[in-house]
Amino acid sequence: MFKKWNAFTIIGILLLVQSVSGAEISFKKPILSVGNLKYKAVSLTPDIYKNSKADLGDVRVLDENNSEVPYFLYSAMPTQQVNQTNLETTRINEFVKKGDTYTDFEVNTAPDTDPLASSLLLTIDATNFAKNIDLYGSYDNITWEYIGKSSIYDVKTESNKEILFDKPQKYLYYRVGILKNVENISIVGAIACYNKLVKENLPFTETMQAEYQIRSADKKDIVTIHNVKNLRLYRMTIHTSSMFERNVEVMGVTKKLFHLEFKDVLLHDTSLALDGRMTDQDNLDLVIDNQDDKPIKIDGIEIEYYTDKLVFAAESAGPYTLAYGNESLTAPQYDINQFRDYIIAEGFDLCTMGETETIQTTATAKPEAPDYGWVLNTVIIAVGVLLAILILANFKKNNNETH
Repeated sequence: MFKKWNAFTIIGILLLVQSVSGAEISFKKPILSVGNLKYKAVSLTPDIYKNSKADLGDVRVLDENNSEVPYFLYSAMPTQQVNQTNLETTRINEFVKKGDTYTDFEVNTAPDTDPLASSLLLTIDATNFAKNIDLYGSYDNITWEYIGKSSIYDVKTESNKEILFDKPQKYLYYRVGILKNVENISIVGAIACYNKLVKENLPFTETMQAEYQIRSADKKDIVTIHNVKNLRLYRMTIHTSSMFERNVEVMGVTKKLFHLEFKDVLLHDTSLALDGRMTDQDNLDLVIDNQDDKPIKIDGIEIEYYTDKLVFAAESAGPYTLAYGNESLTAPQYDINQFRDYIIAEGFDLCTMGETETIQTTATAKPEAPDYGWVLNTVIIAVGVLLAILILANFKKNNNETH
């Protein structure tokens, strides 16, 4: 009896293989059109990168008639130039008030020159410290305006003695206050720095909260991060309330990350720059070397990645659909790509997309290859019927012999 059922099992498997082998899986998303501009654009999302070819050659825009709509990918990459100017200052005053030490500096500028500054770089005659700072600015050394808080530190291998401004300032005088300065740390000098960052074609970046799992081995935490296939990763940040200092490695990048409190000053750097690195796998591992310390408690992992905008001309009211996931397609060549600079300058409406729909279709046979599928199906059915007759006859024969 076992052999008889085996025959039927084999036939079932053959039929199943015949059915599935002709299937293709692809995806589509409705494009939700907005605005009145001729050109529309959508930002590609992580699930599109994951289910598309690495070069996005299978991505298509379809109109209401299911016809292809020409498009181009707007993939801005960073090009930047930094022009830095430094202005010397003169230390003109120092005083103590309620345990805080204040030091005043005058910016040395030429006549009719804007004393632009984006940061203040301090010279300090101390090591092994961490202090909170209050910063003020003045145009006349009489009326002082509060700029904001910051921190300076020199702890183990970590050091920061530069106060960054939220926006460029034009003050002629700066007052730096070291709070709770029981150590009598003195600021002996300062340079007003101005970094003019000339940016062109900045990359588009998006942020997502990573899905991950953690396992421990050999005094290390291995954090497996999911759904990163084909994403060009810009930066990864660990969110935690744990106090720690660890060497962390991901995608060949190793860096010491820390989240420390030293003498009431919070020292914090928990981000790794990944500079557009990409993986063709769904997951990647981030390794935290704990040495003999307890694992840190990870509250979340934030991923920033470069994204592309797909731009097309909306010649009709639509609706339009984004289709992708067909591995047999190659990157299209459209005339619209020759006019990309003009279109980008003219502008476009940035649209959103609806829910993903999964499509299973039967693959079309190649024209040059005859379709013998019907022959195979006929043979399988005939063999199945013949086996069933033989098995039934054999069963009746055995049954008669027993009686």
